[in-house]
Amino acid sequence: MHDFVLFDGGIKKLPRPYQYFGVKAAQGKVRQRQGGILWHTQGSGKSIVMLLLAKWMNEGSAAPRTRTRRLRCWGAASK
Repeated sequence: MHDFVLFDGGIKKLPRPYQYFGVKAAQGKVRQRQGGILWHTQGSGKSIVMLLLAKWMNEGSAAPRTRTRRLRCWGAASK
């Protein structure tokens, strides 16, 4: 749960259970390099889910490194 604590203007925010399990499911798909859809409704906390997932990806998942490599290769090929 440590990775799921957010602070917004000094206010501690935790995800609701469905947000937590949604992020965990998305992390599994990213690790397996599969796509998917995370369905949300109005007022369901989309911003928190996307922030938690982006934070996780930025802190060490394989997906951002793969994208960085692709961008570097693309830049080298276009020169």
